[in-house]
Amino acid sequence: MNYDPNTGEPLNKYNNKTNGYAIAGFVLAILQFGILSLIFSIIGLAKSDEYGNGKGFAIAGIVISVIHFIVIILVTILVVNLGVNFINWAVTETEKYHDNMCLNSYDCECDDFTKKCQCIYLDSNEYKHFITCDINKLP
Repeated sequence: MNYDPNTGEPLNKYNNKTNGYAIAGFVLAILQFGILSLIFSIIGLAKSDEYGNGKGFAIAGIVISVIHFIVIILVTILVVNLGVNFINWAVTETEKYHDNMCLNSYDCECDDFTKKCQCIYLDSNEYKHFITCDINKLP
């Protein structure tokens, strides 16, 4: 062991500096600052040997950042999937409703070229609606 010639105290192999990168990376990861926390944590891990501390904070920051990214990706996939399913459901229900209106319509004028018909539909309040129906959807 080496000793300081002036004080006679043992010399520490490290310079007792705090690894600010590791701590910053960990704190940013807890606060969910994404890529910034990952960068600081990786730098803190790389400098942990130089500083002699901070390796645990750096690894924890990396793990939390990676978990955060995975959660964001999974939530994004879930939201997009729910949105697409809702749109498909809405289109299907609208088509069913429109087809039902065509089946219950009357006084249709059809164009054989376009295969479309202009019809009158009475709703439950007996209001007249003018709708366009496919000629194959008529009774």
